[in-house]
Amino acid sequence: MYAGTKVISLFTKEGEYLLNESRASDDSIAGDKLLSISCKQSTRSTCGLQSLALIIGASTTSFSNGQIPTDIEILRDERTIRVMGENINDHELPKGMSLYDVVDVATSFGLNVSAYQSSNSSIDEFRERAIVALKNAPLSGCIVNYHMGVAGQDPLKKGFWGHHSPLAGYHCKTDRFLVADTWPDTESCWIPTADLFAAMETQDNNGGVQRTGGSRGYLIIDAN
Repeated sequence: MYAGTKVISLFTKEGEYLLNESRASDDSIAGDKLLSISCKQSTRSTCGLQSLALIIGASTTSFSNGQIPTDIEILRDERTIRVMGENINDHELPKGMSLYDVVDVATSFGLNVSAYQSSNSSIDEFRERAIVALKNAPLSGCIVNYHMGVAGQDPLKKGFWGHHSPLAGYHCKTDRFLVADTWPDTESCWIPTADLFAAMETQDNNGGVQRTGGSRGYLIIDAN
């Protein structure tokens, strides 16, 4: 049905069809709780924090007074300042965040996080781990760190760069994950697993404190 189609916006007839079919299928997943609170990042550099905010908000993990957090609230929280202080400038993250910067912030909020660079993983391992996390949602989740252009989210050829967003579903028949995109200029969309994994295999040379080198990747988060 979707031969030759790469990225499918959630807000199209095809995207809605995939979501509805995922809700009705035993071998697919629709993360309705996360989708119900999905919203965009407040600054151009806080996609990692907004992704964490959505994972926290969808779970039973409280932030402050049980409210759903925002990326700015997490950025200004003393726990984030403690681990990211030298990279915060006037409530911004000029260098963005690497995969492991997000790990440090998530850990400081008491979340259990497993990080996987795609250069040390495989597409089958990613698919399996992400599906398990989605099945256990909202008490667990998966954040992907990928290159938007490689994933196909660059229709105007603007050279979109590295990005973080949480996953919110999986459609088995077409082997696509639903990315709850936090970037202000693009929409949540279904991306073929092969394209998403290729986008996570790209090198991160600029984001945050890149301590290990190597590729981008993904995080499996236990918010229980």
